[in-house]
Amino acid sequence: MLSAKLIKEIKKLEIFAKRQVNSSMMGGYRSAFRGQGMEFDEVRNYAPGDDVRAINWKVTARVGEPHVNVFKEERQLNVMVLVDVSASQYYSTSGTLKVQKAAELAAILAYLTSSHNDSIGLIMFTDQVEMSLPPKKSKSHVWNIIRTVLSYKPKGSKTNISAAIDAVLKMKIKNGMVFLLSDFISDGYEKSLQILSKKHDVVAGIFSDPSEKQLVPCGVVRYQDSESLASSRIYTSRSVVDKYNSKSKEWFDALNQKMAKFGVESFEITPMDSTSKTLSHFMVKRKRS
Repeated sequence: MLSAKLIKEIKKLEIFAKRQVNSSMMGGYRSAFRGQGMEFDEVRNYAPGDDVRAINWKVTARVGEPHVNVFKEERQLNVMVLVDVSASQYYSTSGTLKVQKAAELAAILAYLTSSHNDSIGLIMFTDQVEMSLPPKKSKSHVWNIIRTVLSYKPKGSKTNISAAIDAVLKMKIKNGMVFLLSDFISDGYEKSLQILSKKHDVVAGIFSDPSEKQLVPCGVVRYQDSESLASSRIYTSRSVVDKYNSKSKEWFDALNQKMAKFGVESFEITPMDSTSKTLSHFMVKRKRS
């Protein structure tokens, strides 16, 4: 049974998501995230210039004149939101956790898809698939997604992105759009991501904390890996800071290059960023491209 406090938080996020799904975002959604599948529409007479591979040989033989199949773009999407809830997603130096921003983003996407009669599903994952909600379209399902992303307590702490991707592939979703929300502090998911991007339209939401990208001199600091719990003390001298910042830039550059290589569009978001503005800017950029 949900506590009164949690119900209040769910309603608060629900109101937030509804307000963020404004008219400009509503219009940008359909133009940015179009259906990519094709469905049969009709059979018509062959016209010069038609693709011969579209000829319907049965109809052609029956009526004695060449006819072709005509297809139209499928508009309805089956959207899957994959939310990383591993321990590193609970790190923050600003008070707002990465996973909280992921919850906001999942809620906005739930309302966007619902408003356009698209189906939406949810997967929460750590080093395993913690829970899964298959794509549906209803107001109660949207509320259930919001409740889940706010209230779920993960069992694991490490990260296995491949496990979440493989779960989506097993669903055999038609005309799918996948939002993968993670800080991508994980290895060995490249092959699975490449397969996923060939079957579905994939967008990566890359979450990061400013301290992960830019270290500043602050004396001796104790660091602990949130997933392995390994810890160490580091003297943040200028040389150490410079080396860390250089390596961090290399890591994020490599991550973005990896996404581009697999045909995965991406956007970065920090706990301080506006979730709705980040998504709106991405949709505008995607529409232009």
